Amino acid sequence: MSTIQRPLLTIPPSHLGATSALNQVEATIRRLGKSPPPRDRSSKSWTITITSGSRLGQRLTLQDLVSEAKRDGVPTSIQGLLDSADPVLGGSLSIALDAFGVKVKVGDAGYERELSAPCRFAPVESELAGDVLYFRRQACACSTSPTDLELSSRYFRSYLLASVTLVESFLNRYMLKAQHIAQIHGVDYWKLRNIEEKLEHWVRLVAGVEPSTIKQSKSWGQFCHLRQERNKLVHAADPYLGHSTSEMARTLNYCREGVGELLLSLRRAANQNTLGFIERIRLAPIVSPSRRR
Repeated sequence: MSTIQRPLLTIPPSHLGATSALNQVEATIRRLGKSPPPRDRSSKSWTITITSGSRLGQRLTLQDLVSEAKRDGVPTSIQGLLDSADPVLGGSLSIALDAFGVKVKVGDAGYERELSAPCRFAPVESELAGDVLYFRRQACACSTSPTDLELSSRYFRSYLLASVTLVESFLNRYMLKAQHIAQIHGVDYWKLRNIEEKLEHWVRLVAGVEPSTIKQSKSWGQFCHLRQERNKLVHAADPYLGHSTSEMARTLNYCREGVGELLLSLRRAANQNTLGFIERIRLAPIVSPSRRR
């Protein structure tokens, strides 16, 4: 009789459970300025019509949206309406072509780039958020014993890079827009090499508050841990790279507070609502280390 091998790092198959998914759908409906249906039998007949984008005119039921939230962490069909209307990070589309002989050009706030197909363009924040979620799942999927944890460690290192880069990309997008629209002068943000200095500059300029309001938070502490682990990898000062599975699990969960909650606190400091990629990271499923058997 064969023994079923269990992974050393476990993660739920769904992004959200049923109750959390329903809560997320209701919160998103409210952010759209609408009232969610009551939690009774009448909710089965409730529908919402998509008013823009590739699914224009499509009618979705409450269960459709809950299924999306369980799978992705947000009801993507309606969260996309909010994201596309955002004054800073909205208006960006993902474009992918697998045909030859076509050129694709994108631009935003003075930035322009053109590629020859086959190619792909996508907003950096959504791409990196997808990387964070993918790498943490793969770190778990590759941890089934017997294993030397090589692939899990490789995905773990990729997760660290994507997590810290996601926060920096968020700060950069705001500054790109601000300097393009308002022609801001003074401190040259793009010469700041330290992400802590960039965040301090961002908080003062965009939110109009002192950085201490952000840097005294639990989310900042967990981000600093992610950054410290990323720096060990980038600067390679230590002759060995190594983590226990318990350390990996703890750090894989730090994206929830250290990235998701941190970015949400920055949005709130700027009097802005959350975004889809922030919610997906903030509500990422919990990773657990295997118990000794």
